[in-house]
Amino acid sequence: MLAQTKSTFANRRSGDTAARLEILAADLIDLNAEGDARRQRLLEMGWSAAFLDQYESQARAKANLLFVRDINADPVKSGDQFRVIMVEIIGSLFPSTQFIVAELQARGVPVSSIDFYLRKAKARAALAFIHQGAH
Repeated sequence: MLAQTKSTFANRRSGDTAARLEILAADLIDLNAEGDARRQRLLEMGWSAAFLDQYESQARAKANLLFVRDINADPVKSGDQFRVIMVEIIGSLFPSTQFIVAELQARGVPVSSIDFYLRKAKARAALAFIHQGAH
């Protein structure tokens, strides 16, 4: 008869703590790639709450060290890059000065008044735009 042996490989429920940390870090990397590395997902995968309470932060730190971005994926944009993009988009929605002058002339505003007040009028309009919806 063959002697029955118990597996000594680590898994989500038992085994060597260091090996389980490796598994947890790998699971975190996989979940992060799916865009959902929440604790609830780890519990759904079979991790015990007690183990997560004790080792989740270590595993997350380890996962951050091991995680390698896919070079074929688009680079992650910073907050400053999003701000620049937003400025470009919003700026493209505003009419040109040439269009504004033509519209003012079509509505009977004298050219001398346009020349004198245009900058201040644009500034006040921009200020009104900034404050709209900020209540």
